[in-house]
Amino acid sequence: LNVSFNANDANYTVSITDLQGRTIATQLYSNVSGAQTVNFNVADLAAGSYIVTINSEVGTHSENVVIK
Repeated sequence: LNVSFNANDANYTVSITDLQGRTIATQLYSNVSGAQTVNFNVADLAAGSYIVTINSEVGTHSENVVIK
């Protein structure tokens, strides 16, 4: 699963959670800027819906993804 976002000289946390709210994976990035692509290995995840969240000092963005 590739997650892409534009960073603005900030610290970012990118995480995947299941629909029960359990954190499956998290990656931290410090002082990044420009176009970023984060890769999560989802081969061991069960098929279903998950929530990808990008969090920084300026805000949070979440999207639903479906793993098949």
